[in-house]
Amino acid sequence: MKILVFGDSHSKFFGFTKPIQSNNQHYTNINIKNLLIRGSSIKGFGRRVSTLSSRKIFTQTISEFAPDYICFALGQVDVELGYFYTTIIKKEKITFRSYSSQLLEIYLTTLDEIKDEFDLQNDQIIVKGTNISVLNDRNKAIQYTKKIITENIKNPNEVKQYHQELINCFPSSFERRFNHLYFNLNLKNSCNNIGFKYFDINKKIVDDSGFVSDLFIPVPSDHHLTDSIYIRCLHLDSLLDCIHGNIVCQPTNLKMNFFPALLTHEDRLKELAQNGV
Repeated sequence: MKILVFGDSHSKFFGFTKPIQSNNQHYTNINIKNLLIRGSSIKGFGRRVSTLSSRKIFTQTISEFAPDYICFALGQVDVELGYFYTTIIKKEKITFRSYSSQLLEIYLTTLDEIKDEFDLQNDQIIVKGTNISVLNDRNKAIQYTKKIITENIKNPNEVKQYHQELINCFPSSFERRFNHLYFNLNLKNSCNNIGFKYFDINKKIVDDSGFVSDLFIPVPSDHHLTDSIYIRCLHLDSLLDCIHGNIVCQPTNLKMNFFPALLTHEDRLKELAQNGV
């Protein structure tokens, strides 16, 4: 079985390593090609011509590799960083809900185009949802986000100004977690309606607080999970379970017990109720 995984830098966890292959016989006869383009986003992938040329690289790879299944693992860059680039740097006045809707439209339209272009069946397409951010601490998240969204800005005064704007508007850790799960919920529902397969790994990486466990958070300022055999096997097993229809890592469904600290936020409860949870 040949599987092509296409995603941003977070998709590195789908990559085989020698310890994983040697200690797990159930990976025998599985050929996974991990096409990782650092910084790739849903918005960039949706353009036939983009700075990273992600669409062009992907279409070339699928023609050469001829996979049985394709797993798309995009969205982390858009949801966790791109939204703040859009609102702070580009000065676009847009709510996260509207931004999320734009992403979903671009993503699903692009996947449909690819499906038709390469004559794929719906169930050959697998979509992985975003991870809840490992940047649990708000101040740490602000510093990391500032570093990324201002990396091409040379004027230190402008960087300082954007930093202050980010401090003023940056959401709480609870709201950022909600944003990831809100995006995933709508992505999952859309995939179910179309017939694409969907999975995420959030229930396997959080602790009782609903945030990512310290076991998987890196010490350096970084928004990737800690790279380990467990995390790689979790990604690989979740992908294979999804393909075979026995999903161990069920998609996050925004149940109330997953949001203990949001119960006092009336607006959040209304959003959950509107989504039928």
